[in-house]
Amino acid sequence: MKCNRLLLAGAALLLLAGAPEVFAQATTAGTQVKNETTVTYSVGGVTQSTEPTDDVSFLVDRRVDLVVNEVGGGFTSVVPGATPSITNNYFLAYTVTNNTNDVIDVRLTAAELSGQTVHTEADTADTNSPSSLSLYIDNESGGTASDWDAADTAVPQDTGVWYLDQVAAGDTVTVFVVSGQFEDSDTLSNDDVMGVVLTGVAASAWDDPTLPAVASVADGYPTARVADAGNLGADLTEDTNSDDQNAVENVFADAADTDGSGDAAENGQDDAYDAYKVATTTITVTKQSLVYYDPINGDADGVGNEPKAIPGALVLYCITVKNTGASDATDVVVSDAIPNNTAFVDANSAVTNDITSADSIRFSTVDTCTFTDWDNGTAETSDNTDGGTDNLVGDYNVTTAGAVTTSVPTLVDTSGVTTTMFMVEIQ
Repeated sequence: MKCNRLLLAGAALLLLAGAPEVFAQATTAGTQVKNETTVTYSVGGVTQSTEPTDDVSFLVDRRVDLVVNEVGGGFTSVVPGATPSITNNYFLAYTVTNNTNDVIDVRLTAAELSGQTVHTEADTADTNSPSSLSLYIDNESGGTASDWDAADTAVPQDTGVWYLDQVAAGDTVTVFVVSGQFEDSDTLSNDDVMGVVLTGVAASAWDDPTLPAVASVADGYPTARVADAGNLGADLTEDTNSDDQNAVENVFADAADTDGSGDAAENGQDDAYDAYKVATTTITVTKQSLVYYDPINGDADGVGNEPKAIPGALVLYCITVKNTGASDATDVVVSDAIPNNTAFVDANSAVTNDITSADSIRFSTVDTCTFTDWDNGTAETSDNTDGGTDNLVGDYNVTTAGAVTTSVPTLVDTSGVTTTMFMVEIQ
């Protein structure tokens, strides 16, 4: 008996596992199912000819099951102020699947979320204001599947309403939701989540969705339905009264959402959440200074009298630029105007310390400002190149009049630090 129970359980699992495939072959809504009964009898041992009795027929009803899912399972990282394009791949992807036993239209809406949870994080911002969203259909035959590209076409609209036209039973359509230009960094901050919900509603693809798929005058169905292509049909509504065998009725069979959107079961629609997430730089700038030398006390050495800020003294400036954000900062330019009553120390300075034309500007990758940092810094040479491989460049009174200007090609995310060091002489 135990063996039999196991076999039965296994058979049940196989049936359940095969359910989607079986349903993919489900009888199309509007199909006429006809049943005839005949009776034979004998009289005196002779079989008599008979005629079929009146037939009984009904139309297969529509089991409405629409599924909308987010694709990817994670955020799309974006930069404030950017405009989405097929180049930067700033888009959200969803699939819309028709599990109905009939062709349907799908009415679509896309909207900003407002505080809901998406990918385990709370929605904190809108992409732009007022909201500006566009929808595209993934054209897999002419482009790359699941990737927004030039082959994809805008989702059509009927009187301003987005819809998918004539979606066949079992078909899946990938839809991209694209924002307009994002708010700038004055509004959006690093790690802001901008959620978007795509909702699909099952709608009729026929001139009259209650009519049969095929006309049969003899069987009482003189008129068949006609595809209403190129137009958005009316939302399907569920029929809750007693079954009408001569009309195609709707039974909503969609399941409740499990992705956190809270969409209810059996309501003829479905939705899904996805989100952009801001990944930008967080740049901090710190400026420090200390007296390096004066003509009375000499260099700072920590022994005896230390140099003071008197005329003729040299002051070391350290400007630290640090990136603690989630994205690299590129083309960073630091400009610092030489203050009044001081002069930039370069090859023309009449000083006897170790300031030469080869190291008037130095760089370090620490955020401190000490004499050791200066001594160990990468020297900026007179031809605006340095001895390292980081392509740091700097100049005085060239890029900007009266200022030290340095260029940092890249400050990497979360940890990039560059300190520009130079000296001035107090007049």
